[in-house]
Amino acid sequence: MPRSRPFGVLVLGLVVLAAWAMVVGDEPSFLDDAMIVLRYARNLVEGHGWVFNPGEVVQASTSPGNTLLLAGGLGLGLEAHLCQRLVAVLALGLMAFALSWKWREGCLPVRLLACALVLAVPLWPTVIGLETLPFCACLLAAVLLHARKETVRASVFLGVSCWFRADAILMLPLLLLVELGEREDLARRCLRLALPCVAMLGAWFVLSAVLFGDPFPSTLAAKRAQGASGYWGHGTLYLRGLKQALELDGGPDVGGRAWLGRVPAVAVLIAGGLLLLLGPLLRRRAGGVVVPGAPRFVWLMAGFALLQTLAYTVLCVPYYHWYGAPVHLAIALLVVALVDFGWRLELPAGDGRPTPRRPLRWPALALGLAWLALQVPRVVAPRETPHGYRLYHAAAAWLEQQAVPGQSLACFEIGNLGWSLPALRIVDPCGLVTPEVQPALAHGDLASYLRLEPDWVVLHDPPWELERQTVDAPAFGRRWTQATRIEVGDGPALTIHRRD
Repeated sequence: MPRSRPFGVLVLGLVVLAAWAMVVGDEPSFLDDAMIVLRYARNLVEGHGWVFNPGEVVQASTSPGNTLLLAGGLGLGLEAHLCQRLVAVLALGLMAFALSWKWREGCLPVRLLACALVLAVPLWPTVIGLETLPFCACLLAAVLLHARKETVRASVFLGVSCWFRADAILMLPLLLLVELGEREDLARRCLRLALPCVAMLGAWFVLSAVLFGDPFPSTLAAKRAQGASGYWGHGTLYLRGLKQALELDGGPDVGGRAWLGRVPAVAVLIAGGLLLLLGPLLRRRAGGVVVPGAPRFVWLMAGFALLQTLAYTVLCVPYYHWYGAPVHLAIALLVVALVDFGWRLELPAGDGRPTPRRPLRWPALALGLAWLALQVPRVVAPRETPHGYRLYHAAAAWLEQQAVPGQSLACFEIGNLGWSLPALRIVDPCGLVTPEVQPALAHGDLASYLRLEPDWVVLHDPPWELERQTVDAPAFGRRWTQATRIEVGDGPALTIHRRD
């Protein structure tokens, strides 16, 4: 049996275990933003076009790649949440196999541990249905292919990653900087690297401009309006959200989930950062000492995470936990770099021994295994459909009986209700699929959607902070009457209001 075959079986086993831990046996998460993409995919399959509300040409799906993949699954007759899970499993497999086959410099134990560390990022189970996993998988594959001098393939994978999230284009200048370090045939290599990726992203921008009148999704303007409104925070709100998600400020995690733990996160960031900064200065073989540098793909993924964080901070958008996925992946890769450094560090043999000493091999593997043991319980923790989403499903069941097809419904989270009520036109106070409200939203007016006179309005009880302007608006009290109150067990409820 070839040596690579048992290794391939082990990697496949890791992917299967990760898929089982993350997607099999759990209830669907019904993540609201993921359900927005699903409604786009269903409308596409049913012949309504690339729309959220049939007849309204608004591009609010930030990920054409994810929309097309899900539409393909729905077109084949697969159940919606099965489509989401299949996309997640395929992305996990791509990450693991790209890392195990294209990082040839790493020894087999380190490569296998690297696959496990990348698969065991605690963020992954919470982003199933979003574009996050295929985006990160294609980005990592592009970087690893570039390290193997497979330039055109790297560019194609980078272009595919851009179709999942346009942020991926930030990797291109980093790859071009690497190319500048090699003088031979520079212009040709840079062209081979840039042209396929830019052509793929440019094709979507042109198509989007023709179909929707804007190359950029309406969600970009909506998120900037949200940031400007003050209701999502002030100042560097994206950085504050990221710090909370990583627990670097000691506060509770955004979304109530602990990602890393404060002490381990800080330790890895400091140690990995020092390795990235000092590795090139120390990398040498002198006097029998071999000091290895960090693998190039770790450098590139860490650089991309920094660039993306800077871009989101400058754009002043609110932090949503899936935005920070490249940072979480980069942290896992920093652990890989530390393990690889300890494994390959060589000291003079001494005492007449012919082979050099490698005293950090087993401590390095122990570090990687300890980090893996810290993350695995967070990955396999049982997950149930959140209470808030159960409320939306109960509200949708009631509205399905009471609302007339073609009527409009306003709600501050549009994904689950929009998916469950395809016959209703959705009005979005947060501006994602209703760009008419974005100018007022940017000035802090979260009740401007009432001017569109939706037939139904769904609010939380007690009201969210975002909903208080609606509750306090005189026009709301005069024109809308509470029709019912939806409760599911203990906890907050929903109120449904009918326009008189």
